[in-house]
Amino acid sequence: QFQTKVAELRTISQSADLTTRQWVEGLSKLSIEFGKPQIDLAEAAYQSLSNQVTKGEETFEFLRSNAELARTTVVSVTQALDASSGVIKSFNLDLSQQHHVAAVLFKTVELGRVKLDELSQTIGRVGPFAQSLGISFEEASAAIATLTIKGIAAHEAITLLTNVMLHLIKPTDEMKKLLAEWGVTSGQQALQAFRLGGVLQKIAIAANDDTKAFGELFGELRATKGGLTLAADGANAFADSLNKISDASISYNKAKAEFQDVNFEKFKSETEKV
Repeated sequence: QFQTKVAELRTISQSADLTTRQWVEGLSKLSIEFGKPQIDLAEAAYQSLSNQVTKGEETFEFLRSNAELARTTVVSVTQALDASSGVIKSFNLDLSQQHHVAAVLFKTVELGRVKLDELSQTIGRVGPFAQSLGISFEEASAAIATLTIKGIAAHEAITLLTNVMLHLIKPTDEMKKLLAEWGVTSGQQALQAFRLGGVLQKIAIAANDDTKAFGELFGELRATKGGLTLAADGANAFADSLNKISDASISYNKAKAEFQDVNFEKFKSETEKV
């Protein structure tokens, strides 16, 4: 099975001129270093290449980054890479930011009630809307952490956040009036002027924690729920999460050091018994 997957890697990366031996040796080395199955690393490599996140030899460094993230968050390398590549592609980030992306994903998991494998298939949905509004990956991550801290499941948190952003892209008449009071004409301008945290605080003040007022501003149930959770008492929680995410590398490096000598498969097996 591993040999078959390596052959597939050769097929889709012929222009990169890596030999079968180079793939086998590189993947085997990472498998030994991080205690991850070779087939998992090979599948992650295939996803990285097929999604056009990496080319040829740079794939190994991306795999290394995601193997560290996988070991620290107790998921497969493929799941870690799905999450980080989804962020890089959807937020249009450079591959050189891969370690920062991993740190922020780790911190989001640490702060929120969410597992990385829950984010791996969904976080890419946030990027295009965030990009159009000028919302950063860090701000989006803080919002996801805040929503899940409030007991909202990860997939629903992504949906709620997406709907909040949609209604800032296409505001209701009531939201347009509020934006005009702030001296801006669109959600994009508001976010550029006040950032997401400032917009949430301003919405909270305007609505005065009134559900009906939130409903008039957002005009749709999911957007209202997301806006109410983030902008009411969640505004302070969002600011706190964003502040901690800004220093994500500190706690991530500490966690990586703690996990460095852990036998991953044994650890996972023991935790599943609890």
